[in-house]
Amino acid sequence: MERGATAESGGPGFLAGGGEMGAAIRALDWARTPIGPLERWPPELRTAVDICLSSRFPILIWWGPQLVKLYNDDYARILGAKHPRALGRPGREVWPEIWPIIGPMLEGVFERGESTWSEDALLFLDRMGFSEESYFTFSYSPIHDEKGSVVGALATVAETTSQVLAARRLRALRELGSATASVHDVPAVCATAVRVVCEDRGDVRFALLYLSGESGALSLAAAAGDQVDAPLAIAAVGAAPWPVHEAMESGASIRVGGVPGHPQTLVLPVGGSGGDEGPASSLSG
Repeated sequence: MERGATAESGGPGFLAGGGEMGAAIRALDWARTPIGPLERWPPELRTAVDICLSSRFPILIWWGPQLVKLYNDDYARILGAKHPRALGRPGREVWPEIWPIIGPMLEGVFERGESTWSEDALLFLDRMGFSEESYFTFSYSPIHDEKGSVVGALATVAETTSQVLAARRLRALRELGSATASVHDVPAVCATAVRVVCEDRGDVRFALLYLSGESGALSLAAAAGDQVDAPLAIAAVGAAPWPVHEAMESGASIRVGGVPGHPQTLVLPVGGSGGDEGPASSLSG
């Protein structure tokens, strides 16, 4: 059934339709939650849920002193693996990893009736089994009862992670081109390149750049980031630990596992010629 459509579902009229989350809310035993049974829900909550389920924009409702979560289909996608268990649970239990950030925001909404606005806010979420760098633009607005007291908060949420990361990486490419444009000495180019790509640790924690000589031997030309003085930054590379030759021959990046603290380590071939040194290869994580 389309969200927002009317239907004779046998359930409360304000919950007719609403997509998958409308069905989930109808099916949940709310008597076992802090909100209480559906038939006792106040008009303000019914109206807020109706608005939430009818919207095609990700919307979340924080309700009552325990900030119990109700949300629509589009917000469910933001929750990742936390859905569907998040429905009907206090917010602190659902988002413990970011509660020190959003908790005070919600306190301001409930205690002072103040709306909030956050644009491209960085939140490290654990929604897929690991800590994930995520960005969101969102607003919290108070929901008042007939006496004017704040009884809930309406949250409109847009995830902007892909846009923020794309802009950051494009900026890094521009800076890389600008920084190396006037440098013609090979060692200086290598040092400048790894320095620039490591300036924002959000994408590249460390970079090792190797040059291939005429005999095929690889030597470390430049290093930057948190592995500069570590055993991983070896001066010469044979077959291990980095598959640099394989990356250069295939022309494709190779993911390397087992690097402590760096689950996304890649060996990347770098095209072009380095004079007598031959083609260059870069390792970044």
